[in-house]
Amino acid sequence: MSHFLLVHGAWHAAWCWEQVVPRIGARGHSARAIDLPGHGADPKPPGGVTWDDYMERMGEVIEAAPEPPILVGHSLGGAVITGAADRWPERIGALVYLCAMLPDAPDFATRFQPTSVLTGAIRPSADGSLMELDPKVVRAAFYHDCSEADAARAAARLRPQPAGAFQMRFELAPDRFGRLPRHYVECLQDRAIDIGTQRAMHAKLPCTVHVLDASHSPFYSMPDRLVDVLARIADGRAG
Repeated sequence: MSHFLLVHGAWHAAWCWEQVVPRIGARGHSARAIDLPGHGADPKPPGGVTWDDYMERMGEVIEAAPEPPILVGHSLGGAVITGAADRWPERIGALVYLCAMLPDAPDFATRFQPTSVLTGAIRPSADGSLMELDPKVVRAAFYHDCSEADAARAAARLRPQPAGAFQMRFELAPDRFGRLPRHYVECLQDRAIDIGTQRAMHAKLPCTVHVLDASHSPFYSMPDRLVDVLARIADGRAG
């Protein structure tokens, strides 16, 4: 049995994995989906959240895991699991990037510019501490292949993204981050991080690649197929 730690992306929270966690359990593995600081049920005001707060939370949940977990990062969550791998590689089993940021250098955040429906749709708050989305683009950017019910329920739960979390720092040391098995799950219909950007990232840092013909949100549009991929990763690691 493997243990998965599921890390959401920007504007989202642990709720986005609600259809994945029980399916992982049905495959004989365990999973925990977390709220990063300032997201979901976490009480920290999002305007004050920093990258260090994200890393502190990751350290807490990795320490509490029953075994070195397989970290699954969606979108911005890919940067988060990379930061965790910089710090605690000995406590992590593997890294899975789900249509996610895959940092290749310390200045990755300043260079990351995917072709995206989100371009021009992100609105900073007056003090610059939060990033809000134009609600008109949410369905097209994240959920275009999801059911109406799932898309509406997800869109209603999105919250402003802490801008401070984008002050990322990476080391990417070969003997730390570089020693961990890496998997990348491409989503061919992604409109938030386009497939060209996904492939350019994992070309720089080779991964075992898996492919889903999905939007940015396969945890809603095809949770069974996503869990098929995660189970294969877990079974391959166990074997």
